[in-house]
Amino acid sequence: MNVSLKLDKSVDGVEKPLFIRLRSKLQNGKWIESSIKTDLKLEVRHFRNNGISKSLPNYTSKIRVINTILEEVEGKIKAVLAAAE
Repeated sequence: MNVSLKLDKSVDGVEKPLFIRLRSKLQNGKWIESSIKTDLKLEVRHFRNNGISKSLPNYTSKIRVINTILEEVEGKIKAVLAAAE
């Protein structure tokens, strides 16, 4: 399972919503994807190389929110995988 950040550039306005994207490849070769909304909005210029630029105002507090969500998601994924074994 791949976990990454995704900025929804299709939304109008200067600030775009930030999502956590979960992707996985099935045994038949098809990819499945799901996104989790973070309630954070960023300008495109503050989102580079699938990450957040340190020039973002309130960088530390926003990165903490994202890391908290990522830790929860990864914990739940590990729990599901452990239960499947």
